[in-house]
Amino acid sequence: MNIHQFNYKNRADLFTAVLTAVLILCAGVGTVSAAVQYHNTDTDSSAVETIDSPETIDTPENVLPDSDEPTDSEPIKININTVPKISGSVLPEKYNIRVIHITQNDKLTTGCEIISTNMVINYYEHPGVDHKFMLKNLRTADLKVTKDGVLYGPTPYDAFIGDPHKTSGFGCFPPVVCNLVDNCGFDDLEAIDTTGSTIQELVEEYVIHDMPVLIWATDGMTPSQYGDEWRIVNYDGSISKRKFVWPLNEHCLVLTGYDKKNYIFADPLASKDETKYAKKTVEERYAELGQMSVVICKKEDILQ
Repeated sequence: MNIHQFNYKNRADLFTAVLTAVLILCAGVGTVSAAVQYHNTDTDSSAVETIDSPETIDTPENVLPDSDEPTDSEPIKININTVPKISGSVLPEKYNIRVIHITQNDKLTTGCEIISTNMVINYYEHPGVDHKFMLKNLRTADLKVTKDGVLYGPTPYDAFIGDPHKTSGFGCFPPVVCNLVDNCGFDDLEAIDTTGSTIQELVEEYVIHDMPVLIWATDGMTPSQYGDEWRIVNYDGSISKRKFVWPLNEHCLVLTGYDKKNYIFADPLASKDETKYAKKTVEERYAELGQMSVVICKKEDILQ
């Protein structure tokens, strides 16, 4: 499969710093042995392509140019004047949005990000959309390996890594989901990368205004662990010396509400409509994965 021309510029450097911090946090929390989850990082012949060694490998002075994206642009905000308001400054004791659950188990073994996005798209009254349509608009890439045994490829910030139908697939992160929603051509919807927000902020700013949120945590809220690692491909196709380490057990699910003790989700790995996880555990796993989240909302509810 041809690898798309991705814009790595600052994103890969930023990710490396963020991931290092996350892995240090994970080491602090401690890791435990766990049965292999749906996101199996064992690579096989269907997920890795062997090719000749590239002629050039990045030297330390071959660094990426600075991003040309503006750094002083205002973030996108939600216009809460157009959505239901909560009276007073105190949150309701419990709240939950009705999102129709879709399981990934008989569709996309490692495609939790696609199924979670599908659930939110359907919530906004696009019932004819299914995972097959989503896949047609998903940016994907396979890992490759040189004859010298160097595994390399883009990061999950740039594409879904591997095949979401297979256990050898990895996954993707918020920028890929935002790109997916854009590629699907929904005239009424906008995807916003809200990475860095706390769970409490996501609840206050979106969930209680009936906007479900995609968050990245782990399968069953089990502790995250170190997974496979590979060398990162630059935007020009050369292989850098920087490495990406996959967070084992990575999982994307839809935050729909909360009660006194739990956060409530539409979890694509679950067989039931609503899945509850203890608040403290969710907050820990969410932090271990770098506080990654995406809000999909109506364009009419956005303040530019």
